Amino acid sequence: MSTNMKPPGRLLGGLLYARGRLSDWLDLHGPALRNIGWSAAGGVIGAAIGLLFVTAWLRWR
Repeated sequence: MSTNMKPPGRLLGGLLYARGRLSDWLDLHGPALRNIGWSAAGGVIGAAIGLLFVTAWLRWR
């Protein structure tokens, strides 16, 4: 792991914090927007985790 990368625990903590902040913001904007937002947030978080695993796999390969 290079020195400028965050440890995985900090990365996951940052993602969970961002998801909590997004949830707080979406609570103010109605259920329809909230459902769309959760779908988008789930996609972004899934893509970030997938990219993390692919990057790790390519490094160890």
